[in-house]
Amino acid sequence: MNAVLLVDKPAGPTSFGALTQVRRALGRGAKVGHAGTLDPFATGLLVLLVGRATRLAPYLVGLDKRYRATIRLGARSDSGDRDGTIEPGDGPLPTPSELAAASAALVGEIEQIPPTTSAIRIGGRRAYELARAGQEVAMPARRVTVHSLVVQSYDEDAGSAVMDVHCTKGTYIRALARDIGEAVGCGAYCQELRRLRIGHLDIVDAGLPEAVAAEPLALPWHRTPAQALAHLPTREIDGAERAELSHGRSIALESEQGPTLCMAAGVLVCLAEPRDGLLRPRVVLEPAA
Repeated sequence: MNAVLLVDKPAGPTSFGALTQVRRALGRGAKVGHAGTLDPFATGLLVLLVGRATRLAPYLVGLDKRYRATIRLGARSDSGDRDGTIEPGDGPLPTPSELAAASAALVGEIEQIPPTTSAIRIGGRRAYELARAGQEVAMPARRVTVHSLVVQSYDEDAGSAVMDVHCTKGTYIRALARDIGEAVGCGAYCQELRRLRIGHLDIVDAGLPEAVAAEPLALPWHRTPAQALAHLPTREIDGAERAELSHGRSIALESEQGPTLCMAAGVLVCLAEPRDGLLRPRVVLEPAA
């Protein structure tokens, strides 16, 4: 089975735990991967890839993400979220206009310093491993784009703000919360986080891990690889071209400029990319019999 499954991960379990639950239900030997994990405290859209579709992950992880985050102002967390060590902040809570201004300043292309508890590798080891071992970790800044960062509501008395975020791959919402807190002077951390979308894939179609595990091919959470990759251009291929691609061989290039879905009578045969004047298969979904 080659499939893409939309899972609504609850708070608490790791993303790998949700993946394992579905993999066990699919039976021994089932190959299951993901298109980007969520922290244990976070909830929301987790995209699982089954069978040969696991090789499609690079074409999904790079899509824009949408989140809803609850930011707790007036305190700091060493991890940037509620699971870290929490300490009181050292300044007054911001006014609504001050919070809006600090949020607006983070919209656009920014240099973001990821949390030291992230999974980024530093000298061959995960940053969180070094931090847990008591080592000082100098996190390199990375360039990300925040398309929008909107304050949906703000309880000034409680120091709690709900924000909607639209951002590129690699953006840490925990770091956005931290930077907002520093900008307004009182500290902040991410108290709740829910991923709503990955590209065109939406949380409204996702099911809880146990529901997806019970009926992996059921709607609304099941997607074919072609449906999951609907953001990519398609090319209809003939029988001869299908035979070549199914055997891992290239075909003549037409007007393709990047990753392309090669379709035959509604079936996704492969994902191909132009290279050296030819259209070369990168992921074959329907190999030759």
